[in-house]
Amino acid sequence: MVLCSVEEVRVEVSPRSLTNADIANIIARTSRSVATQTGGSADASDNDLLNLACIHISAAAVLRKMRVNGELAARVKIGNSEQQNTIDKDIQDHENQAAIYMKKYRYSPGYRVPYGRSGPRTVNKTD
Repeated sequence: MVLCSVEEVRVEVSPRSLTNADIANIIARTSRSVATQTGGSADASDNDLLNLACIHISAAAVLRKMRVNGELAARVKIGNSEQQNTIDKDIQDHENQAAIYMKKYRYSPGYRVPYGRSGPRTVNKTD
């Protein structure tokens, strides 16, 4: 099972050099990675936090692959104009966003340890 779909990743990035099968392979790998890092399950595709983490980490992996393939050059020059791409910053932004969602999942209320105090001078003590 995977935590997100090809369509969800294509909303974030739209590569021309990668097929849907390539992106699906990336998603399968990143789903296992997210599940391992959070202690969650790759079958928990209904969990919004894991879903969003998978989308962002998959988008970062797709951007990295696009950079390696040459689809996203760091600098593009057409005629007299030149465009500077911020690929590394975009990859880092997606990785940071994924880390935020994974951290929220790990520390969500469903996984907190109950805490209570007992003994003298505690809550509800009357003198």
